[in-house]
Amino acid sequence: MKFYIGIAVNYIKRYKSRSLAISLSIVLSMILIVGIGLLSQSAKQAEVDIIKYDTGSSHVRMSEINLQQLQVIENTEGIARIAITSLYAGYNYKDTVLLNLVFANQEHLQIQNSHIKEGRFPAKPDEIALEEWVIKNLGLQPIVNQELNFNLDNKGAQKFKLVGIIEDIPSNKSVGMAEGIIGGLDVAQQSDMTVFIEFDEEINILNTIYDIQQKADIKDDNISINTMLLNAINKLGNIDWSLIILAIFIAIVCGIVIYGIYGISMYQRIKEYGIIRAIGGQRWQIFCLSLLELGIICLISIPIGMLIGIVGAKEFGSVFGKVFTEFDVNSMQIVFSKEVLLFSILVILLMIVLISLKTSGEILKISPIQAIKQNLSDQEPEIKKQRIIVSDLSRFIPFHMAISFKNITRNKKSLAMIILSMVLGSVLFISANYYAKLQESLSQQNFEKTMVNYDYKLVTNGTLNLMHNTFYKSHLVGVNRATRAVG
Repeated sequence: MKFYIGIAVNYIKRYKSRSLAISLSIVLSMILIVGIGLLSQSAKQAEVDIIKYDTGSSHVRMSEINLQQLQVIENTEGIARIAITSLYAGYNYKDTVLLNLVFANQEHLQIQNSHIKEGRFPAKPDEIALEEWVIKNLGLQPIVNQELNFNLDNKGAQKFKLVGIIEDIPSNKSVGMAEGIIGGLDVAQQSDMTVFIEFDEEINILNTIYDIQQKADIKDDNISINTMLLNAINKLGNIDWSLIILAIFIAIVCGIVIYGIYGISMYQRIKEYGIIRAIGGQRWQIFCLSLLELGIICLISIPIGMLIGIVGAKEFGSVFGKVFTEFDVNSMQIVFSKEVLLFSILVILLMIVLISLKTSGEILKISPIQAIKQNLSDQEPEIKKQRIIVSDLSRFIPFHMAISFKNITRNKKSLAMIILSMVLGSVLFISANYYAKLQESLSQQNFEKTMVNYDYKLVTNGTLNLMHNTFYKSHLVGVNRATRAVG
């Protein structure tokens, strides 16, 4: 094997320019496949992350759950986290804030992508934790260990100690749903619980939900599935056929270019192949020489192309990420997918094997004697059948152009491959550019139609009369001042 590797290395050194051209073709192919693959996977992961941020990470919510049903849920395999809440009472603050007080376990915050920002999680029924925006809308300062007096609906006046400040929960804050968590959850004493379930995303979530419903005898009306999240997860886990087709398309273009370059190099050393065959070289040895030569070039080119593809995806993710998703992915984090990297390597290696088979097959069609003499006239009779005469062409076009035209048409196969590679490359570039422009145009039309073209968005809810809130008024004055300054 060392002997064959030595020959392959010598061929690479002798034909440096062609070896460099082959290497650049492989590098470019790796950049495109890896870059596009990582952007596609990262955009899908960004969709999942955005939905989890907006709605929480629970896949399903089940209401009116009793202890027996909860035990069935807890004994189900494939569950990553269970959040349990139970309504305790409601509080109406000056008809501006409707606050629900609930018993809850600590998983309730985790499944809402939140945490205790300051203080601790409440452990007793007279302890409470509130989101910072809720505290401010109650006319209070976000300071732990202060005493709160609430006149609860149907329960009268009660005192609570604020032991924790919760990081604002986007799904609650965006719709003005104020919620306070109190401690002392005892599931044995609760008969009307709401359960949020986060599953292991490797399992069949819908089938698992159906099994829980059947075993625990839960009504359809008491089950609410996070369909947006499940759809995003399914897109993330499914095979990306568009990526596979695009990778094959890129490999075909690259393969045509490499085959054209390598074919010229192969015919230049046809005499050496003829000598190898004359002294007893086998067919598989010719194939091994071709495969080793291209394989060594791949061994150097693949890591370079992969590295540039990863860096390119990371640097231009915010620009080109919008091509793969309708979500706002300006801050998209690149996901390093092993599947994409392995797939790109397999595509390039398969292309190299096919090129080696093709070129070695063409070498074997030539007899050893003809190869040694470098007499390929019998192998390429079409060269003798040239009907284009330079003297005739020079009457209509300059002489140097007539020579060039004759040389181009001398080898019709090479001409066809060159034209095909240029056509495929142009189609790939134009299609990508057209799709990006189309997405930009659709976004602009959507802005003009809906008049939703903003830098900041404020969402309010009818349960909050913000005009009566001191905290809101102070911020509104600041916004008006800023608007006048800009105007």
